[in-house]
Amino acid sequence: MQKLVAEAAAAGQDSPDSAALAEQIRLYRCAAQLGINQTAARSSKLMRAHNALAHRLADRQEDYLRFTTDRRVPADNNGSDPNPRVMG
Repeated sequence: MQKLVAEAAAAGQDSPDSAALAEQIRLYRCAAQLGINQTAARSSKLMRAHNALAHRLADRQEDYLRFTTDRRVPADNNGSDPNPRVMG
């Protein structure tokens, strides 16, 4: 989805191709549902965390995908992360 948004911006378009975006959103929903189904047993702490994440992805889809419709919203939070230490 980030690529679709970047390509639309580079082409001077206000939004990505609607059919391509709709397909990516369908895949996003499928992935979230798969995550919910695969972790439904919640038999371990990690599985409970993964199940909670999958539910958040499904329940807060508009929040997570807002960057596809509002250019003011970045696709990630890298801008808010502190500068990484220089290794070497």
